[in-house]
Amino acid sequence: MSRSFPIWVDVQACIYSGSKSYGVKETGYSKYKVGSSASNSHLMCTTNIRKIINVDNIEFRFTVDGMCIKKMYFEKLNKGTKNRPRISAGKHLKTITKLNKIKTL
Repeated sequence: MSRSFPIWVDVQACIYSGSKSYGVKETGYSKYKVGSSASNSHLMCTTNIRKIINVDNIEFRFTVDGMCIKKMYFEKLNKGTKNRPRISAGKHLKTITKLNKIKTL
């Protein structure tokens, strides 16, 4: 059975023969550690993606180490019934990104 999630994550790594994926309803959080092993690793960065329901739209916000680097806005659709309301993202409205302003390290 397939489920519908507002956030979808595709993961590719050398340990998988193909890609793996999973859905997220509201918030996805990842930690990336580097070093030589599980017992000798150090946090390099964290990422977070959140779905925020505003009064007139739905916003998806992506952060790296707590700094927001990209936002996407969608029209807010009210689906479902009175007893069981469901809000979902409709048409893409706009994207705001800081990626084009970031210089190389």
